[in-house]
Amino acid sequence: MLIDALSSSLSGINAASKRLEVSADNIARASVEDSVQKRVFQQALETGGVESKVYTVSAPIDYAKEFSEQTIAMVSSKASARVYQVVQDMMDVVNREIDKPKKQVSFPA
Repeated sequence: MLIDALSSSLSGINAASKRLEVSADNIARASVEDSVQKRVFQQALETGGVESKVYTVSAPIDYAKEFSEQTIAMVSSKASARVYQVVQDMMDVVNREIDKPKKQVSFPA
């Protein structure tokens, strides 16, 4: 279960990274004539995590939309990174408990 949470959080970080990359590319190509705008579609997977697909949009670059996309990417990345850290902390606690010496119980004769 903890491994699934780690995998899901990494998936979220990768999706946020892809969203930021695509938005930055849109801004970089904004002044190029006939450049196409791209967007990232994210969908939750039944198995956990997120699937990201890049698609093309026939519309001019909207800087306000790109700012929103980059803000969403940053917030999503921070949230996923926080989940990852919490799961790592939980795994550390579990591992410490497993590694503790077991107390021996003695019963009176």
